[in-house]
Amino acid sequence: MAPGKTADESGIDAQALAGTPVGGLGGSAACDTCNRRLTDGKRSGDAPDAEADTVCVYATRPQRSDTWALRWVSCESCGPPGDGGALEDGEVIAKATLGYEVTFGAFVLEDVREVEVSA
Repeated sequence: MAPGKTADESGIDAQALAGTPVGGLGGSAACDTCNRRLTDGKRSGDAPDAEADTVCVYATRPQRSDTWALRWVSCESCGPPGDGGALEDGEVIAKATLGYEVTFGAFVLEDVREVEVSA
């Protein structure tokens, strides 16, 4: 991941990203780099031994806001999105596991970790 502060160093709670919707309704999401279908391992078209995908996300939020918006989602194989340049205020890159939220009817970020923010 791009160099920068960790979530602990910046004071950002990694779980603030948890529950952020990913993709479209019904559990449709794809890697923005290779276009591979992403899954939580429980979709009807998944292999019986499928596991939830780990994704790398790039998200932004306006100043004085607690709401994050995903701008890019990549599968773990493709790695973190972006050009590896320094992050600016209000930008974050993180790894997370895909889960499915029945309330939204869509994938959401779960188990958010390895959060990096601007230095």
